Amino acid sequence: DSRHYIYDFAAARRGDASLLIEKLKYLAARDGIPAGIFCNREHPLREVLLEEGFTYGRHTRHLLALILRPERIFAKLAKNSFLLRELQLKAVTPHREMFLNNPKRPKASATIFLKETYFSRLMFRRLDLNSALEMDLIRMTPLPKRMEQALGRVFTFAPWAQFDMDYA
Repeated sequence: DSRHYIYDFAAARRGDASLLIEKLKYLAARDGIPAGIFCNREHPLREVLLEEGFTYGRHTRHLLALILRPERIFAKLAKNSFLLRELQLKAVTPHREMFLNNPKRPKASATIFLKETYFSRLMFRRLDLNSALEMDLIRMTPLPKRMEQALGRVFTFAPWAQFDMDYA
């Protein structure tokens, strides 16, 4: 099944996602293949995507994603949180190291160690931080309890869209 697929959106409104939608439509038209989606009925953009001509295709269990600017995503997730001012947060995968937050005068610092696939899921709130730590899917250097709890609220699971690949 040759298609360009949208698996998930960080956006919840058409306007927020319009650039990505237009780019995928362009790529599909350029390559002469359909643009496809994998989402359930609860996804906030499902109707918009169907109106734009996206279709469901054959199921695949592969997901490839590389977060390019994780600090921007973290800033959105932690908006209005004291963590942005007080916590230096670094993520380390087998392939790279990156700062999610790097304030000028942090009161604490932590490093999260995880595989790239868990990193993508964590950043898009498809993986709950506290649960992942309990299950030893990821590891994190110790933090003061107040900061650990706040970080858990930033990286809590978002149930608004669930896919087969989450349970594969």
